[in-house]
Amino acid sequence: MIKRITMLTALMNCCFSTTAQVHQHGQGQLFVSQENSDWHVQFILPAADVLGFEHAPENAQQEKILHSLIQRLDKNDAVVDLGEHCTLSEVTHSLSEHSLSDDHESGGNKDLHEDKRYNDHHAHEEHSSSENHHADNHDEDLLADEELSAGKGPSAGKKPSDRLKHAEHQDVEVEYHFACDTSHKKLSVPLFQWLPSLGRIQAQWITDAGQGTAVLNPENPNLEW
Repeated sequence: MIKRITMLTALMNCCFSTTAQVHQHGQGQLFVSQENSDWHVQFILPAADVLGFEHAPENAQQEKILHSLIQRLDKNDAVVDLGEHCTLSEVTHSLSEHSLSDDHESGGNKDLHEDKRYNDHHAHEEHSSSENHHADNHDEDLLADEELSAGKGPSAGKKPSDRLKHAEHQDVEVEYHFACDTSHKKLSVPLFQWLPSLGRIQAQWITDAGQGTAVLNPENPNLEW
């Protein structure tokens, strides 16, 4: 397990260029790693492409889209195919029924009460921390506005709306673990078929035989190594 984590970390840190990691609509990322018969596949995809929005669901239609996406991700068939000799052993993703939402979204109270981060033991501490955090953020916002007015700081030259748009970018991450009884040389990515705005995926892999990179797109959805 430690070896697999080390391999994946090396893949993400060493093989991926800084440019490739920049959030861009229409472009996703794929990481593949192998340790003997265990295979790990991770996708990082722009929420704008897989959901059509990058915020909390605001109506019944968007709630339906989110629920439908979760159902698709929970089964690998519509996302990645390693072949009939592989068995899916685990799926994890960054979505939930209330993902990309604020604490004030409907149904949010139940999630908060079930989350250990919001249990009674920490309630008072988090209330105090929230007040301090709000005050700190207010001070930071004032400082940022002063720097912006003075032409200083990382946001200099940018409109407030530009900074807000950048902060709103969201990605959807999904990871699959497979157990395979044979050595594999390729996989296919069928998600291009139902994500028309996704134009390309930058793929990186590290297997027992080596490592490499490739670009996948709707015309070439297959990865070989």
